Amino acid sequence: MNKGQMLGARLPLELVRDLELIEEIEQTDRSSIARQLLAKAVRKWKLENYARQYGDGKLTLARTAHDAGMSL
Repeated sequence: MNKGQMLGARLPLELVRDLELIEEIEQTDRSSIARQLLAKAVRKWKLENYARQYGDGKLTLARTAHDAGMSL
C-alpha cells in the first residue's frame, strides 16, 4: 500500500458506534472501514457536484465524465 497522509477527526459518538458495528460485520479494522466509507462519500460527492455543473451548463459532458473519474 502506498503511503498516505494521516487525518484526525472528532466524531460524534453515534457515528463511532456505527463504525464499530460495521467493523464487526465486515471483520476488518476501523481505519480500513473509515477509508472505504470516505472514498465512497468522495466519489458520490464528485458525481453529484460535476453532474450539477453539467446541468448548469458550466461543463461539457466529456469534462464532467473526466472530472468525475468516469468514461463516456
